[in-house]
Amino acid sequence: MHPQVTAQDFPDVRWHGHWIWVAGEELPRRSFMPEPTTKRGEARGLFRKTFRLDRVPERVPARITADSRYLLFVNGQEVFRGPIRSQPRRLTYDLFDLAPYLHPGENTIAIFVVYYGSPRSFWQPAVAGGALGRVGMVVFEANLGASLTVTRRLAA
Repeated sequence: MHPQVTAQDFPDVRWHGHWIWVAGEELPRRSFMPEPTTKRGEARGLFRKTFRLDRVPERVPARITADSRYLLFVNGQEVFRGPIRSQPRRLTYDLFDLAPYLHPGENTIAIFVVYYGSPRSFWQPAVAGGALGRVGMVVFEANLGASLTVTRRLAA
């Protein structure tokens, strides 16, 4: 049995992954001034990364969060869905071990994200900060031992 993944598996408080969203969706400019509230529509995004492993590490600690909800798949198998309900001012993230879902050779991680756009009885948007709380976004990182797999912004 592998030890449970905890926040101590990520000694840097700062994430290496970047908040990302689908191409073509304009991200609001970062501002310290409140913007007028505009009703946003529901949106969906699908993100995928394929990589090779010579061998699977004993543990592959991973963490992920999204605004609003996500489903994480590894090699076609659903691994996790979340994030768990949280207070909108303090968005939570989920921790888990990806090792049981990986194999030597080519592996694919896919994340399906749903952004609800407007408040629901079961979801409140994150407090706006930059683009967070205004459009759907996801951030992910996994420690593969010698390397780190993370979400990255596309170069302009």
